Amino acid sequence: MTLRAGLVTALLVLVLDQALKSWALAALAPGAAVPLIGHAEAGLSAMRVLNPGIFFGTLLPADGWPRFMVLTLVVLVAVFMLLRMLRSRWLVLNIGRGAVVGGAASNLADRMGRGAVVDYLVVRRGDVGFAFNLADIAVVAGGVLMMGWALSYALSTRRAA
Repeated sequence: MTLRAGLVTALLVLVLDQALKSWALAALAPGAAVPLIGHAEAGLSAMRVLNPGIFFGTLLPADGWPRFMVLTLVVLVAVFMLLRMLRSRWLVLNIGRGAVVGGAASNLADRMGRGAVVDYLVVRRGDVGFAFNLADIAVVAGGVLMMGWALSYALSTRRAA
């Protein structure tokens, strides 16, 4: 049951994020912000952004070995999470792992197919803005869920997770 929950979570994140990326590519003009909350200069907007970076549009070199090493690391983390799901009996932990795997797989598919990740959400405050997508949200939320579970386990059993 817990393995199934993790795999379903991964698949849902992957499919929904890829559907939203297809919508963004078809419906949004590059660089044109459609305000969702607040306005384009201070708030959340829908905007099509091709993102060559790895963390909110930053930290990934343009080409060569460093890019290959980062992509390899993403694949290894996803495989590690999948292997950990196989043996886990903790539902919440596998849902967190599934979110990380689904998000990583969706963004990896973009990198392999387009050379950049399609982001469709932008949070701005003046000159500072961050572009992201559902896959990014799932990776962060999955990580927070796993850390929360580990903290709860450690506090309730007085042992490290």
